[in-house]
Amino acid sequence: MKRYLILLCAFLLAFSITGITYTAKKKTQELVDHDLDQFDKDMRYAFVSSLMNDPEEYLHQTMRTDGVFYSFQNGQGRIHDVIYISDTMGCCQKGLLLVLQDGQTRPANGTMTEIKGTLEYACEEDHREISLSSAVICSEP
Repeated sequence: MKRYLILLCAFLLAFSITGITYTAKKKTQELVDHDLDQFDKDMRYAFVSSLMNDPEEYLHQTMRTDGVFYSFQNGQGRIHDVIYISDTMGCCQKGLLLVLQDGQTRPANGTMTEIKGTLEYACEEDHREISLSSAVICSEP
């Protein structure tokens, strides 16, 4: 009986290890300080929340993530680009302001988009906000 139990445990352990390696996301290794694509959705949301609460810690660092892209015009006619990063259930979202690199084509609103850039402050008339500057659209899955 012990032998069967040990064999069953070994089989389950081997199966779980191969299952983890099989489902792991294959990404090209590109140097960024924070690759949020390697996190699950809850960790991405938590990271962006931390980024919003303490932006000084992340300034001038590079980041890659994916989320839902939206572009809108404010009251003064200025266009703002944002990528929304949500948790697993989709009930909580954080929007990260984007400053697209010249020559980048904006995806359609509501498109799931992978993007990378450098975390910098974007200055408005009366305040500054953390943003993903020199943002490059990597893919539109």
